[in-house]
Parts: sequence; C-alpha cells; structure tokens
Amino acid sequence: MADRQGELAIVHAQRASAAADHDHRQHCATAWHRWGLTPMRLAPNPPADKPISLSATGEVPVFAQVSTSQRVVFITIDGGLERDPAFVAMVRDLKTPITIFLMNAIKSDYAYFKTLQALGNHIQNHTLHHPVMSHLSLARQENVCGDQKVLTEHYGTAPLLFRPPYGVCDKDTEMPR
Repeated sequence: MADRQGELAIVHAQRASAAADHDHRQHCATAWHRWGLTPMRLAPNPPADKPISLSATGEVPVFAQVSTSQRVVFITIDGGLERDPAFVAMVRDLKTPITIFLMNAIKSDYAYFKTLQALGNHIQNHTLHHPVMSHLSLARQENVCGDQKVLTEHYGTAPLLFRPPYGVCDKDTEMPR
C-alpha cells in the first residue's frame, strides 16, 4: 500500500511539474509576441560543472569564448551609455539574462542599472575611462581598480569579470591586484 501511495505521489508531482512547465512556456510565448518576436526555445539550465572558475582574488582568467555543446548566446551591455527604459521592460518580460560591463560614464544613472541588477543580472568592470589597456603603464592601469571600487560601492558586490576596452589587454592587465 505504501509503495502504491509513493508511486501516486511521484506521478502527481510529475504532472504538476509538467503543468507548471506548460504554463511557463505559454507565458514566455505571450511575452515574445508582445514584443513582436518569434518565441525561442527556453534557455538551458546552467551546467553543474562550470566551464570557467571565477574568484574575487588571484589571477584573472582571460577567455574569449565559453565551451558548450548547447546553442546559447551571451548577451552583454558594453559601457552602459545606452539606457532605454523599454529595454528593462523587455529583459524583465522575456526573463533574458544579461551581463553588464560598466564604466564610470554611467555615474549619472546608477539607478537604471540597479533595476537590471535586481532582475538577477550581474554588474561587471569595464574601466573608469575606456582606455586601450595595452597602451597604459602598469601604474596607469589603476583604471581597473578605480572602477572596481566604484561599482562595488554602488551595486553592493564586487565585479568578478573585467572586459578590457576594445578587447585589448596585455600581461599587465591580467595581473592580480
């Protein structure tokens, strides 16, 4: 009898999960249509084994791609100069994860990016003044540290990623601070 009740509980849980998944898919399709877009497949779950290890200390990992067997796109904001309120609504409605690489030019509008952060998105470092890092001496590369401090103060967590302006860096840029 107990085995039968256990089996029924599992079947009930599976049906409830399938119904919730169907409702979620319907909500997503409606949101995509509201924005005039063709619905895409739901994003895959994050992998259990992370392909890149991030740490607040030590060497900075440098990577230009992430190995994956799944068809995924990484959406990023670079610099933060464009601030369209409709974009926040779209990210919210479509539940689209993004990574935001900010520089000091956004100082007049931290609240815009706090709204995106509150949706579960991460704020990352893109320097104070957007220089070509490989053209700077090690001492002048403090642009990275300055932005790290400002972003940590305003968003409550230290960025773990750094995107060098123009995608250009050298061995000095990669050194731990």
